[in-house]
Amino acid sequence: MYQPLVSFCMSTYKRPDLLYNQLHCILEQTYPHFEIVISDNDTEQSGKQAVEKINDPRVKYFPNNANLGMVASFNASIGRSNGEFIVMITDDDPAYPHMLTDLVALLNQHPGYGVYGGCGDWMVENEFAAKTLHLPVGKTTHLLKTMQEDEVKLMPADQFAAAYLNGFFSTTFLLWSCLMVERSILLEIKGMPNYGSELLTDHAFVIAAGSKKGMAYQNKAMGGQVVHGDNFGYNIFKLRDKYIHTPQWFYDYLALQLNQRSDWQALVPKIWNFAGRSWVEYTLLVARANTGKDQKKELNKLIPEAFKNKNIHKWIYKFYLKYYFPSLFNILLSVKKIWK
Repeated sequence: MYQPLVSFCMSTYKRPDLLYNQLHCILEQTYPHFEIVISDNDTEQSGKQAVEKINDPRVKYFPNNANLGMVASFNASIGRSNGEFIVMITDDDPAYPHMLTDLVALLNQHPGYGVYGGCGDWMVENEFAAKTLHLPVGKTTHLLKTMQEDEVKLMPADQFAAAYLNGFFSTTFLLWSCLMVERSILLEIKGMPNYGSELLTDHAFVIAAGSKKGMAYQNKAMGGQVVHGDNFGYNIFKLRDKYIHTPQWFYDYLALQLNQRSDWQALVPKIWNFAGRSWVEYTLLVARANTGKDQKKELNKLIPEAFKNKNIHKWIYKFYLKYYFPSLFNILLSVKKIWK
């Protein structure tokens, strides 16, 4: 039986062309000992044709009997995989050909960590996505500004959560498809966070995984996230419950994962501050995307409800300031930096 070191675990749903291109992309890895495990949420098995067209024994296809939803489908692919390490990846976010070669080298140089990874690039496809993200169309690389390119940072498990929540990685993009996570850790945290929302699951996943055995990080782009403009959960009418409740669900998930730690009480305010900052930025994205009259009306109704949670209520003022008075916000931010 073929025993790969790494499993790329993927969920797909009715995007066979994207899936086909993504499989081609992953199979260009310069490190050969991997498999790709596909969980197809389409009961009509639209992804099967793409897999058959690729015709590579390292690609394993599993149709689901029902649409499990993105997170549950991702987790189904973990149970069907064999690798000692796992990369969670979508059917459209590319992994650069050098990724596994670099991450396996990092593993060999610094054994004993649970997560090995680098950063991801933003790949903005159109003007709508560019406007909402305030990024140019095309590829934007976000290396960690406090480190040299290719520099390695070793972060022990007992320091990881606090460092992440305090913003150590805030100037980069720890995309989950650029991380190689030890299989035993994924099983311990029960895969991708399945708390009822896809929002903030990337952060929750990285914090939970990195807090088990720490992380070895190389300041290098290993892949990227493609932003189409419709894959960020922008539709406010479909998002209502998730938009309102995700900060609490995010906290509840991390409490379940981390509350046995000796530093748990110190982490609690950090989690809420992180959730508050994140919700300001997410609300800005949604506000920029939902510009129609009915969309604005719905969003204006939901914003106070989303921020009424006492743990993040103060952050609503930062949103209003940043959205309605961006020039004033930038001036105040500059003054704050000078004061510090």
